[in-house]
Amino acid sequence: MTEIIMVRHGEASASFRESTDPGLSKLGRAQAREVADHLRGLSGFELFTSPIKRARETAQPLAGIWGVQPRVEPRVSEIPSEGVALADRGEWLSKIMSNRWSEVRGDQQAWREQLLECLAEADSPSIYFSHFIAINVVVGVATGDDRVVNTHPKNTSVFRFSNDQGRLTILEHGLCQT
Repeated sequence: MTEIIMVRHGEASASFRESTDPGLSKLGRAQAREVADHLRGLSGFELFTSPIKRARETAQPLAGIWGVQPRVEPRVSEIPSEGVALADRGEWLSKIMSNRWSEVRGDQQAWREQLLECLAEADSPSIYFSHFIAINVVVGVATGDDRVVNTHPKNTSVFRFSNDQGRLTILEHGLCQT
């Protein structure tokens, strides 16, 4: 069994409808420091982050404490929205979030499969700084829930899973630091 921890990024400085890649707000930076303090005592974990700025910035305080550079893992990124105009992203995301994964096709379904493949490959304890929908994917698979949204992780919520040869089980559901 391999332990996997997923952390939702801190509060962004702009919404999904306002920016494609915002950094953290002042509160988000404080949340990142808080979650780093919570996780600092862990040992033997590899550190990964989504390439999205808010996730990378959330990972930095823990990386600084541990004296490591987090590895960027594109497969734990935000759900892809290529080709969707910024002004239309909110409505687009609302439609996706109201579906079940069995109804979702295309880039989003491929992204989901790649995310799950990434976690199934984890062979050492790992922490991934990621996003709302990505965490929902993992919780859904672990619980057998096909809904796109099955939990509501707050910023810097910590979810712990076990990975037993690709079978995911929830160990801790969304401990929120703020």
